[in-house]
Amino acid sequence: MLSRRRFLAIVVSGLVVTGFGVSLPSIRQRFVQLFSARHIPGPESDDLLESKLTNTLVSFIGALFGQDLTLQDRHELSEIVSFAASADSGWVPEYRWLVSHIGNMAKEAGAESFSSATPELRDSIVQHIMSRQTSSFTLRLFAIASGQELHRKRMSITTIPHLRRIYLASGVPWRRRGYQSWPGVPGDPRVYTRPGPVPQC
Repeated sequence: MLSRRRFLAIVVSGLVVTGFGVSLPSIRQRFVQLFSARHIPGPESDDLLESKLTNTLVSFIGALFGQDLTLQDRHELSEIVSFAASADSGWVPEYRWLVSHIGNMAKEAGAESFSSATPELRDSIVQHIMSRQTSSFTLRLFAIASGQELHRKRMSITTIPHLRRIYLASGVPWRRRGYQSWPGVPGDPRVYTRPGPVPQC
């Protein structure tokens, strides 16, 4: 016969197991936030990025590809960066950490900011970041023990590849190749209604 004490023990054990099972997703999410270098998606947001933050990110993208960006390039990339942050607010803290990191590196080298640094200094900072090894066992241990190292690793494996994709998906690389519009698409749709040969894009 089941005693009252044993019955209470079973009930309490069941509640503990159930509570743990319910809280497991939140525990796992918290663990990922603390120890994983993967990108953590966020909800859509209508908050606008500060222009200084966006300008620094665009300058970093230009330095990443060794490009001297035009005003048109900067405007287009700024819009894409802002849209990415709006569609997934999880990028915002990654953007902020990257901008803070490269800003500190620029100041240590004597510049006022990354954006105002010379092209040579910006290139040197990018080279330092890109040459840093993030897959060694030692750095993986540091990533667990140090929030700073975890941010650096996340920057290398998620933030920078994300910014690379933004550049490659923009019209900037095509303009570098001499295109005035997207390949195969006339810059002005009225060319279809005008007599004469269709201009080459």
